[in-house]
Amino acid sequence: MRRITRCGRRAATSILSFICLLACQPPAAVGPQPTTATAPSDGLPPTARASAPEATTDEARHHTFGNFPKPFSAPKLAVADPQLFPETAVFDPQRRRLLIGSVRQGAVYTVAPDGATEVLVDDERLCSVLGIAIDESRRRLFVLSNELGVGVRSCAKGPHAAAGVGIYDADTGAALHYVDLRSISGSERLLANAVALDVDGNAYVSDSFASCIYQIPVRGSPRVWHSDPVFSGPGIGLNGIVVHPDGYLLVVKKNDGKLFRIPLDAPRRMTEVVLPQSLIGGDGLLLTDRGQLVVIANEVPPVRTNTAFVLTSDDAWQHAAVREQRSLPPSYPTVPVAIDGALFYLHTQLDELLRGGGADASSGHVANLTRLNLSSGDDHSFTAADTVPAGPGAFVLAQVQLGAGQNFATAQRRLTSVLRAEPGAGQLTWLAADQRPQLDVFIAFDDLPHARHFATASLPQYAKSWGLGQSTKIFDAPATAEASRDMRSPYWTESLPSAPRAYVYTEVQVDVGFDRVPWKIRNPIIRQSPGFLSKTWLSGINTHTVGGLYAFDSLRNAKHFATELFPPAAAKQGAAFSALVFRAAEQQPADASQSRAARVRTTR
Repeated sequence: MRRITRCGRRAATSILSFICLLACQPPAAVGPQPTTATAPSDGLPPTARASAPEATTDEARHHTFGNFPKPFSAPKLAVADPQLFPETAVFDPQRRRLLIGSVRQGAVYTVAPDGATEVLVDDERLCSVLGIAIDESRRRLFVLSNELGVGVRSCAKGPHAAAGVGIYDADTGAALHYVDLRSISGSERLLANAVALDVDGNAYVSDSFASCIYQIPVRGSPRVWHSDPVFSGPGIGLNGIVVHPDGYLLVVKKNDGKLFRIPLDAPRRMTEVVLPQSLIGGDGLLLTDRGQLVVIANEVPPVRTNTAFVLTSDDAWQHAAVREQRSLPPSYPTVPVAIDGALFYLHTQLDELLRGGGADASSGHVANLTRLNLSSGDDHSFTAADTVPAGPGAFVLAQVQLGAGQNFATAQRRLTSVLRAEPGAGQLTWLAADQRPQLDVFIAFDDLPHARHFATASLPQYAKSWGLGQSTKIFDAPATAEASRDMRSPYWTESLPSAPRAYVYTEVQVDVGFDRVPWKIRNPIIRQSPGFLSKTWLSGINTHTVGGLYAFDSLRNAKHFATELFPPAAAKQGAAFSALVFRAAEQQPADASQSRAARVRTTR
């Protein structure tokens, strides 16, 4: 473990202890212009984190390794390591990377476009990894572990005697929680097969042998959420599972090819979807944004289906029709994956591993992700349906110094033209700094690679061409999404109740992962600040500094917050901090000739 200095340890402890005390203080009375100094500063966790290491080079690589170009148009991606035997693959659109779970190695890997792999999650509690799913809003990764008797690790005495769900930080792979399913199932044989997440972050896990569906709620204890005698049968039962945005699950049963519709608020009202044909061998499911259900079916001996089905329904999945089907090679295909509107499926070669019993089973064949060319619409018809509203993948605060004779409006127009052509640039908030000759803009990007490109290439080139100094900071938008939504951040909600007249940017120079920030305690206190409209929480990429961009109804209230409320609390934390006040600058409108996807939007 990296050595921590005594000074650093003491500072971190005082910071965290003070915030815990601060969070418990009752709010001061609120009036038109309060004189009390209840300090709603950026929160930090109530437990000391002095031993936590700062961002390392390896940690930073998790943000960049395997980043996919946009759009990704390759027809096939072969996984270079033949010993992984992945059963599931998911694409993380926020980080633009592909994740696979290894049945053989019991770990989760990032796969680069050239097939190279890097371990993201390596937890001794994992045996063979089957289903994985990403909670994009909260940046959590759910990983299903099973004892199959073919992995390099053993979790139990005999196959199917153990199963669990590991929950990890989706960006770093750090362990957050582990759920032992055996302790709640009551079954002797377990096979946690697939996992899906609802809009609130609750996870639903299908168990093929225990014949049930577990729920792992955001709050509360994991439980057997639904079971039914119809789930039983020989071999592998319940398998692929998806959450429909209208509030129900769709679950396929592999051994007999049935499809079930289960309401989230009343699982006992489950119905079987009427199909024109059975989906025997049904494995992975993908619900698209057009309401199509893609099913990958492999085999249930002696039936070898090996087919991709595209199903549609016009009565909320009481009935379904097969719009298209396509035969697949007999390489044990398992799951569909959508990347930039294109549909792929995973060749797993799992049949080789299972035949070999886990001992040097590889014949040199490798798993691969292959594009599935269907005629069910154009190339952009297979985008995964969102159960959580989409949002930015990263934020950038850009600051450009203005020299003599250079004015804000001219520099703003020039930078706006740069941003209109910048890949991934989205919503802008222009900030005017009183008595500071500089141009400030807060920018939302669709993903981290595009934010990095702007911060490290485009803006420096722009500043150099005009002989200007510049500064950029990059922030992890998905990590703070839930906290920001709770504070009416315009980057995650439709609009503010009134147009901001001023902003405050804050930053506390500490190294604290945002998952440890008690924002649920801090937010109600911050909302009582006079003139408060919204807050976008900020977490520094690689630095984990904690901060925010606040919107206020007047410059007076913004200055009061920045000079009277925030500094006393930050000072007691023993950490350096920033609290900068900006007027709401006149926003440059987007060019109407730009396409909707490329248009730079502005915050009003």
